[in-house]
Amino acid sequence: MASVSERPAAARVRRPPGRPPLVKLCPPPPPGRRRVPARLACLIYMLVLIAAAVGLDRLIAGRLFADPGTYVPAFRSFQDYDVGVKLNQFRQVENERYSGFFVGNSRTMFGVNPAVFDAGLRRRSVASHTYNLAQESVDVQFWQPFFTRYYQRPPPHYVFLGLLPRDLDVGYTPLGEKFMDAFFASAGFQSRDMSPINRAAEEALSKLFILHGRISDTRLITLSDILHGRKLNLEQARLANQQGWMQLPTSVQDISKAFLASEARRLAHRPGRQPFALGHPQERSLIALNSWVRRGHGCLILYTTPLLYDEEPWGTELMRRGFDVTMRRLVSQIPGLQFVDIGGRTQSGYTPPISGTATISTGAARRSSRRRSRGRWRRRCARAPAPRAERVTLGGDGISRPRGRGVSRPRGRAVSRPRGRAVSRSRAALPPPAPPRLATRRRACAGCCERGCAPSRR
Repeated sequence: MASVSERPAAARVRRPPGRPPLVKLCPPPPPGRRRVPARLACLIYMLVLIAAAVGLDRLIAGRLFADPGTYVPAFRSFQDYDVGVKLNQFRQVENERYSGFFVGNSRTMFGVNPAVFDAGLRRRSVASHTYNLAQESVDVQFWQPFFTRYYQRPPPHYVFLGLLPRDLDVGYTPLGEKFMDAFFASAGFQSRDMSPINRAAEEALSKLFILHGRISDTRLITLSDILHGRKLNLEQARLANQQGWMQLPTSVQDISKAFLASEARRLAHRPGRQPFALGHPQERSLIALNSWVRRGHGCLILYTTPLLYDEEPWGTELMRRGFDVTMRRLVSQIPGLQFVDIGGRTQSGYTPPISGTATISTGAARRSSRRRSRGRWRRRCARAPAPRAERVTLGGDGISRPRGRGVSRPRGRAVSRPRGRAVSRSRAALPPPAPPRLATRRRACAGCCERGCAPSRR
């Protein structure tokens, strides 16, 4: 046994004589073996803790969510998942030059494919590049603040606003304001001006820790769901292309046609008791949106979407008649505003006929009304840039007219007609329209619609 004097200096401890050592000293490491540096040990310790935290995060996320990896990070989330996905895509392409935006509610978001619209115009030698910015459950009040506070760029040449009677009715005003306030109070709107470095750091952290990225979704989970093993499934829609068009969830697409037909028989022709009443906030918002578009030398075009089989009070025939009267008044009072009743034209193709005769008569009356008002629609957007003209033969009156982008023509352009055929300006001198056929009920737009539909091949 080595004496005290033979031990290393580090192992010598001074203590009063007669007392045992307070701490038992560790023996020195054997020769040839190195000790791990303290900094490296701390780094390994931190990596082990992070790996354990990530594993625990993945375990809990798989227990709470049906699809843990599909989400919008909380720092750029909006009131709905669909809105966050769409605006994240739009943020990457918003610097492109667009000729038009499709805006509106969920009917436009799921029902209008800008790629098909652009392809149809390209076949007519008209260049077009549009994007679908529509969002769920919003009304007319939403869009002017959205463009001025979020988009903050000049307007495109055309803004196509899809409408339902609900979007202008005074009864929907509280709900419309609720969804608008939720958008501007969301984290995605508040962080729109975040610096690129902070945005990249938040994105990486949200992808590393799923619970941090889905903190807004965890508020939808209750204690009962956790105890009974129910996982949160938002049944999210998905983006179908790079132009903002979204497809419905699979659960909605799998609805049987027999069920849709039964709902059509029950809901398609409800007379209704509540009349349409235009809300003052909606009217002011529509005027403000039209002024913003016209300041950029653009044109605001309103169009309707098919009501289909809606249980809401805004889907009744009484509500629709009041909506039509109000739209004609607004178009006559607001300068440059256009209105195309696409929903009214195609509605007969979606709803079951009450009787064959009634369906044919309704279609003939609509075609006659469209011929009477076609000249008035043509002159609404005088300040829009002049599009390239194209000659298309319209059905019914047999007159060949120049057509541009399918939405408007500048004022003062003469109407061209086939050679060798004198046509009077009076409606009484026009040849009578061809008698309607049963086949026209399924394609009410063919040959009689000069905006967005294929020309007649009679």
